[in-house]
Amino acid sequence: MASTCLSDTADAASPSSVFQNESIEFARTKNSSISDPDKLKKLAEQDYNEAARDFFVKTIKLARDLRPYAKWGFYGFPYCNYDAGSKGEYECKDDYQKWNDRMMFIFNESKALYPSIYLGFNATSDRRFRYVQAILKEARRISEKFSPPLPIYAYTKIEYDPLKELNDFYNDSDLCTTLKQPADLGIDGVVLWSSSANMKDRCLNIKTIMDAKIGPNIATTVRGHEKCRAQKCSSHGKCILRTNTTCPGDYKVDLNKYDCKCDIGYSGSNCSSATINSSI
Repeated sequence: MASTCLSDTADAASPSSVFQNESIEFARTKNSSISDPDKLKKLAEQDYNEAARDFFVKTIKLARDLRPYAKWGFYGFPYCNYDAGSKGEYECKDDYQKWNDRMMFIFNESKALYPSIYLGFNATSDRRFRYVQAILKEARRISEKFSPPLPIYAYTKIEYDPLKELNDFYNDSDLCTTLKQPADLGIDGVVLWSSSANMKDRCLNIKTIMDAKIGPNIATTVRGHEKCRAQKCSSHGKCILRTNTTCPGDYKVDLNKYDCKCDIGYSGSNCSSATINSSI
């Protein structure tokens, strides 16, 4: 599961080095006849990965048993490189896609995907847009390995860093990137998340921006996609923006710029053809 923790070069005081050193020491106690450092490191890596995999799988299985109707999944999966979009690309690096493919044991047990599209780094609005799109496309790639596809709910926020600065809300471009772009890519929803720190000082301004800007923009997006689904996709598909390289600030959904991605059991450009017939 976490082989990078054991193979990466780490500072002696870093959390990563603690995992490495303790895992290697544990492997040494189990295999006292082995003294070769490389062999011990390989054994430690295998033990760590097996234990991590077991922890992930048993945790989500227990959660499903306790709450069988919940959409269980792990936050931050699938994963993407932090510099996605920095060179004009709209996808995660191949190495990260391969890493996510190795995490299929997690997705096989999940009922939904919860990628993180938090913005907390200095970059142009275009770069941020590409970064978010790369993560969402990777989530969609994993989702579509399943039939029906796993639903996707992206974790996002409306403040850059409320722990350091009050009322440091996303600018209009970043709000559009993280609220409308997910809908335009066919993502099922977003989870607005934040800290409760200094909430007495932040609460009124959060309410103000939610009432005046964020709430209405979300409502415009939802109504637009519901209309597109009904009119363009025969109520049997999602509307996907055909060319998605920028985020319009008005949040409107122009039906002429969208194509249909049909639900399971339907096909055609407008999803009007049923492809699965029920048998008695």
